[in-house]
Amino acid sequence: MRSRADLWPAWLALICALALTLLAWSHTRDDVERQQRRDFDAEVQRVHSEFENHVLGQARTLQVAAALFATGRNVTREEWRNFVGGLGLEKDFPAIRDLGFARAVGGRKAEQQGEDRVLYVLAAPDGGFNRELLGRDLRLDARWNDSLRRARDTRAPSISGRIALTADAGGAPDAAFAMMLPVVPTSGAELQGYVLGTLHVPTLMADFLKRVPRSVALTIRDGDGSGPEHILYADPAMGRLAPTFVHQETMQIGGRQWAVSYASQPAPTTFMSRSTQVLAGGLLTSMLLFTIAWSFATNRDRARRLAGEMTRSLRESEARFRVLVEQAPDAIVVYDVDRDRLVDANAQAERLFGCERGELLEGPMERFYPPGLFEGKSAVELVREMVERALGGGQIVFDRTIRSLQGKLVRCEMRVVRLPAVDRKLIRASFIDISERKRAEADLRVAAITFESQDGVMITDADMNILRVNRAFCEVTGYRPEEVVGRSPRLLKSRHHDRGFYEAMWSSIRDTGTWCGEIWNRRKNGDIYPGWLGVTAVKGRRGSVTHYVGTFSDITQRKAAEDEIRQLAFYDALTGLPNRRLMLERLKQALATSARHGRHGALMLFDLDDFKTLNDSLGHDVGDQFLVEVAARLASSIREVDTVARLGGDEFVIILEDLDAEALAAMQAESVAVKIQAALNEPYLLDLSLAGGALDSRSYQCTSSIGITLFRDQSQSVDELMKRADTAMYQAKAAGRNALRFFDPEMQAAVSARAELDADLRRAVAEGQFVLHYQRQVDVTGRVTGAEALLRWMHPGRGMVHPADFIRQAEESRLIVPLGRWVLEAACRQLVVWAEGDDCAHLSLAVNVSGRQFHQPDFVEQVLDVLRDTGANPRRLKLEVTESVLLQEIEEVVAKMTVLKAEGLSFALDDFGTGYSSLLYLKRLPLDQLKIDRSFVRDVLRDSNDAVIASTIIALGQSLGLAVIAEGVETEAQRQFLASKGCHAYQGNLFGRPDVVANLFTGM
Repeated sequence: MRSRADLWPAWLALICALALTLLAWSHTRDDVERQQRRDFDAEVQRVHSEFENHVLGQARTLQVAAALFATGRNVTREEWRNFVGGLGLEKDFPAIRDLGFARAVGGRKAEQQGEDRVLYVLAAPDGGFNRELLGRDLRLDARWNDSLRRARDTRAPSISGRIALTADAGGAPDAAFAMMLPVVPTSGAELQGYVLGTLHVPTLMADFLKRVPRSVALTIRDGDGSGPEHILYADPAMGRLAPTFVHQETMQIGGRQWAVSYASQPAPTTFMSRSTQVLAGGLLTSMLLFTIAWSFATNRDRARRLAGEMTRSLRESEARFRVLVEQAPDAIVVYDVDRDRLVDANAQAERLFGCERGELLEGPMERFYPPGLFEGKSAVELVREMVERALGGGQIVFDRTIRSLQGKLVRCEMRVVRLPAVDRKLIRASFIDISERKRAEADLRVAAITFESQDGVMITDADMNILRVNRAFCEVTGYRPEEVVGRSPRLLKSRHHDRGFYEAMWSSIRDTGTWCGEIWNRRKNGDIYPGWLGVTAVKGRRGSVTHYVGTFSDITQRKAAEDEIRQLAFYDALTGLPNRRLMLERLKQALATSARHGRHGALMLFDLDDFKTLNDSLGHDVGDQFLVEVAARLASSIREVDTVARLGGDEFVIILEDLDAEALAAMQAESVAVKIQAALNEPYLLDLSLAGGALDSRSYQCTSSIGITLFRDQSQSVDELMKRADTAMYQAKAAGRNALRFFDPEMQAAVSARAELDADLRRAVAEGQFVLHYQRQVDVTGRVTGAEALLRWMHPGRGMVHPADFIRQAEESRLIVPLGRWVLEAACRQLVVWAEGDDCAHLSLAVNVSGRQFHQPDFVEQVLDVLRDTGANPRRLKLEVTESVLLQEIEEVVAKMTVLKAEGLSFALDDFGTGYSSLLYLKRLPLDQLKIDRSFVRDVLRDSNDAVIASTIIALGQSLGLAVIAEGVETEAQRQFLASKGCHAYQGNLFGRPDVVANLFTGM
């Protein structure tokens, strides 16, 4: 035997091995702890980010609901319940227990001052917690006020503090919070309200944990409080075992501060930890080395054999380890063909298959395949084929869908290769999760199909250079892709829109990232067409725009259809006139315009008399032909600003706008109605072949009954005006048809009086009821130089009628023309009588001529004919015209006056100074005399302005070489003043009132 001293190398090896083992064990334990800490910190950051996104992701539902109210339309409770039901909250957002809408009341000013009310008006479902809030002002509730103000100020989602939500089964209340989103219209108007949602925290967390598995436990508190009333969520695992790592931080969500605590969960129980394995391996190695050294010391040959076997084992382990390490990012398993089971796996495999390593290695590989067939083969057959191919050599790569033990399906890229082993058949399989890649590929395929949709698509860079267009773009615009790529979309501009249109469009794109609306573009061939365009800005990670995507479609056919629908909806199919619907709308507009401008308007209701007889005797086709002609006559009889419409059958309506004051408005309406009646009374030539008869035509005459009502504001409704016009129309029918009636009794009386006066005037002209009175004209010495012929009406019932009561009616009815000729003839006959007496032969006679009479084309011939027929001396005849005669066709006026003046007649400008008093007219017209109007003479002694005007007229006449005569001289003082200013001819009651010719020279 060897002595103990010969064994010292074995003991030294043991001590060194144990020291190295302890050092490796300490280093491994620290390394494992650091790695666990890094894994914990990474998991905390991931869970923090995922949880924040998960909570804010609930706001998408509120944004969808807010868009419903942003258009400004009122949403009913039924519409709200249907809308919320259609969102599928239970499936996609189970934590949202209800959605509601609170309307902001008070306007922009109140909103800015924080004094607005927020009334909770809509909720779905509307039970429990919601029912308590309906109709309440949330601003008065401390639970809501801060969150509402925060949402209003930031225009972003805001959440409230913790809310105790009573459980359905009557248990302890659950934690919840409210999320609210302000509703701001797209036009930028005042805040409309808030969309609110109540989120059930346990459901929120359960949904989050289901979507995002994690290895940390969470505790969430609302604000800084530590009491149980501040706890939003506490992981049940928090109190079971003391965590290895704990991390606390605050989280700002929706303007609300949450305190979140993270605690590591106990690691899965394993047979040996890594540090323990190192320690055990080191001890075993130490013992092995001690044994080897002992054996070496006792038996060197035996030690060599043991060392060789150990070296081979280490090399095999090293080869397996090297392969596993090379594929470490993937899920890796090792399959033993002979034992038909998995013998090794890494941590990624545990996560992929959803089980711990021990459970993963217990069963066959087929359990991780979904049930069913794969390309006609079962899972067992598929695994067997895969093994056989791997044993044949080389690496096999293919896609497979696997199923975790929790049932989750994952699309993986699988790589299978045989491992080098001594007397064993080992196969290594690695799995790479390619679900996201496959999803991205599917999205790309969908995007490619979408890009080649029926709508035109154009993609530009941030500088608006076209990068790509699709086939629909080319079909709509006529451009080929190579003709537009690299160019600006401005090549499509039609110049149909102004600068403001494009500024508003790009303002919307900058503010919201999108714009859509109707736009007019130009094709390659120059055609202009309407389109519907949508523009979306694509932004990069830093928020800057990288591309613009425009989609558009040609809506030419849709616009044509809209025009056709509008025509059918608002216009009569037979006559093309506006129908009742459009007429009522225009009547509303006319009432509003009348109230705004203080102008009158008139509503006329026409009914064709005895139209039914025409329809029954000649048929509806002929009746329709007649109605079309009536519509054309009505349309041609009114102004462009007025409206003619067909109510149906033989009833038509006319709306007159922008009429004068009430009395004049009635006259204007009556004038239009009389004009239309005259047009409708003209014969109609009807084609009888439309009735199926012979090729012949028939002349037909028709009368109409008209009801008229006036309006000036919106004091009467549209229906009331229609009733009044209808009542007036039936009064016209009751009066014997072919008549018109006003609804207003006073106006009707005035119209009747005018009609009676018009009839009396026509009878008076026919029966010669008019006489002439004469008023003296004298010179400065008082000698009578002539007279003015003044018309008087000897009415058989009313006696003497002054011209002021009937001259205007005679002008409007054109009776002034025959009446003026009669006055001219009577005056010329009187001149002939005076010429026969020596004491009257020198007298001249002034006759007033109206503007309508003067502008008759044959006025000059009429005057000369009268002079020739009566034999009167034209030098004794003076025609008085007013300034209104000179306002139109001045060249014609000068020509006529020149011809008559050449025949010896003289002209006086009557009422000078009351009109335009144009010096240009005085310069060009061949006048002989200016006549100062009585309005200046009456107050010439009391009003300095009248005195100056009278003096100016006298001086002007003298400077132009015209005689001047003053009318209306009532006192001697007036005459003396006029004489002092150079006026030496007078007419007025001072020298005698107008009287018959027999009394003209009495008292001279």
